Amino acid sequence: MKNIKYIFPLFIVMVLIQWFIPMKMVWDNEAILRNGNVYKFKTAPVDPTDIFRGKYVHLSFDVETLKVQNAKAFRYGDKVFLTIVKNQNGYASIKRVSTDVPNDDYDYIKAEINYVKAEKQQIVVRFPFERFYMEESLALPAEKAHRKSMKRSNSKTYAIVKVLDGNSLVEEVMIDDKPIRDVALESVEK
Repeated sequence: MKNIKYIFPLFIVMVLIQWFIPMKMVWDNEAILRNGNVYKFKTAPVDPTDIFRGKYVHLSFDVETLKVQNAKAFRYGDKVFLTIVKNQNGYASIKRVSTDVPNDDYDYIKAEINYVKAEKQQIVVRFPFERFYMEESLALPAEKAHRKSMKRSNSKTYAIVKVLDGNSLVEEVMIDDKPIRDVALESVEK
């Protein structure tokens, strides 16, 4: 019977923890969206049958493959820090790859090694923002619009990514400077 008096307080603590963890995750993501620096990551073509998985767009980026000094020093799954800058066209580019948190004033992204091309002194990284979630009813029209834009050589397809203290979130995917949702809605209305 003595143990019963501890059950209710433990239950309350458990409930509070279950509420705290998801709220903390939402709070952290909102902080990135409010205070993060904006970068445009140019998307790269991917296998059209793998663009969508359910309610999200699978994104691939043209800066995923990086030239490094010693590719053999990296292994699949290694955590890396990518120092990013804006190039002359306004798109994000990778200035440096490091296994330690950068201590300069540049923004950086936490990423993971996807695979190593040792013979070419290259690594391929997996960005933490490779998915863009959207309304399911717009998924198919958005997929078709994305495929069509990737086939046109003059098309500009990119993701607007917010970066804050190594954390990053996709804010929007753009096709020719229009949000992908708007492009998908236009194709549905036709």
